[in-house]
Amino acid sequence: MSRKTSDEWRNLVEQQVSCGLSVSKFCEQQQLNVKYFYARKAIIVFNEFMLSS
Repeated sequence: MSRKTSDEWRNLVEQQVSCGLSVSKFCEQQQLNVKYFYARKAIIVFNEFMLSS
């Protein structure tokens, strides 16, 4: 498994939200660790919140 950039993680989060799959199903399909996905998603959401404030 290769390391992903911030942009790649942002794209993965956007894909998960737009496709309507649960995080666990999406991660299974993308071969991602669910706990790590949730952690990265939280960072992205927090950063976007801070930028919009």
